[in-house]
Amino acid sequence: MAKEKEGLIKPTAPLMEKEQHGLLKPTTIYDATVVDVEEQSSKEERPSSPHADLDTSYCQRLCDVMVGTWYFGFVAFGDTSSQVAILQEEIVYKRRWVDADTFMELYGLSAALPGPSATHLIIAAAMTRAGAFGGFVALVIWVAPSCVLMIVCGLFARAVTDGDLNEVIPFAALLLQGIGPASAALVFKAAGRFSFGLDRFGFGIAATACAGSILLNGDYHLSASGDADFAFPLMIALGGLLTLLDFTLGHFLHKGTLGTYVDSSPADVSLRQRIGLPVWAGGIVLQFYVIVLLAAVLGAQALGVTSPLRPPLLLFESFFRMGSLIFGGGEDVLAMLESEMVPAFINQTQFFDGLGIAQALPGPLFCFAAYIGAFSDGVTGGLVAAVGIFAPAYFFMITGMAFWSKLHTLFWFKAILKGVSAVSVGFMAYAAIYLFEASVEKAADAIVFVLAGCLSGYYDISAPLVVLAAVIVGAILNADAVSLAQMPYNTS
Repeated sequence: MAKEKEGLIKPTAPLMEKEQHGLLKPTTIYDATVVDVEEQSSKEERPSSPHADLDTSYCQRLCDVMVGTWYFGFVAFGDTSSQVAILQEEIVYKRRWVDADTFMELYGLSAALPGPSATHLIIAAAMTRAGAFGGFVALVIWVAPSCVLMIVCGLFARAVTDGDLNEVIPFAALLLQGIGPASAALVFKAAGRFSFGLDRFGFGIAATACAGSILLNGDYHLSASGDADFAFPLMIALGGLLTLLDFTLGHFLHKGTLGTYVDSSPADVSLRQRIGLPVWAGGIVLQFYVIVLLAAVLGAQALGVTSPLRPPLLLFESFFRMGSLIFGGGEDVLAMLESEMVPAFINQTQFFDGLGIAQALPGPLFCFAAYIGAFSDGVTGGLVAAVGIFAPAYFFMITGMAFWSKLHTLFWFKAILKGVSAVSVGFMAYAAIYLFEASVEKAADAIVFVLAGCLSGYYDISAPLVVLAAVIVGAILNADAVSLAQMPYNTS
């Protein structure tokens, strides 16, 4: 037997791998036998890496971030899964900032950190292109449209005697009739693309995670017991443990592996250089976060009731603390927001009026904080609330990316991330099923779903144009317009 060296893993059987636009072609899977990188490279042609342009100047890469993210805040409607689907379409397949495997690793990292997952993901993707400052620029661009609109709505509600915005919401509902079905179609496409990129072992893990998610949310006893709060992180940990065990046992026993494991590549090294954050820098950012949190909490308690700085500081402290405790999507913060803000800063009617507007707008639902801040303390309050709720996400992502970029090149860590990514694909598949059931209520919704799925999945139309088409068709079919296909789609 030829002497084996560290490098890529020896190919053993055919598999299907997706190309740039999600199509499939024959390639190879790998077991835990390791061979030389140069030897393997001479035997098969490698696709071009999205990180290959190492000589591109930083200014150019920063401009790429601005050009590539400016419209996300205008078209990313729906919940977290819908926004992740749009980000995947643009970042992986259109702009090719990262490959699909790296995107899934970043998605798993985003879900594991406190704060809104979609916001984490767009920060992380921008950091792979232009470092920490690129992530900050992408964050500002991502949240600015919705935050500005929510501040304006909050000021308007504050000026109205009773703060009632119910007359505005029906008009928004007419225009946004097709957003839900289009979001479901985009999530189905994203889940399908991710699934095609898994090997058989990873697909089994993803299918199990999807079935487990359906069980947790579809069983009367489990959904009411609150066990789901612990079950989802447990499934993520188990997925990483399974792939680590598979790789470790296969490597040391020399009996092959169930999954596919690929060694680090030059693209991983260039990715770390682009991020440009050593581990010690991540530690400093984490310490700075703790200092800000303590200063906000102690400062809010120390200021007197008559101090003009007390209202904005109270807003900042409340939202900064909430942004540090919430995992997942923006929907998870609503219960805490209501308990903290009502009636201290806003009454319940005004709270739900603002929530209705926030859900109708693109971008992260966390922008709802800007509405509450503006209603309570004007423009200053809106800006302070927005900074407070999004700042922890940036701090945590900077710290997480510093450690991830260091560990990302280690073989055992990549094996763990493979299992975590597979579980995340399962969660996305469950989100697609849930979104379809929640958004397709009438035959008109089903028409929009099919239209969006065809435009995105077959014709490869970009997500912003798919969303625009869904808005137009949904508004035309709406009961307040031509009123077509209004019969219930699911009559069971």
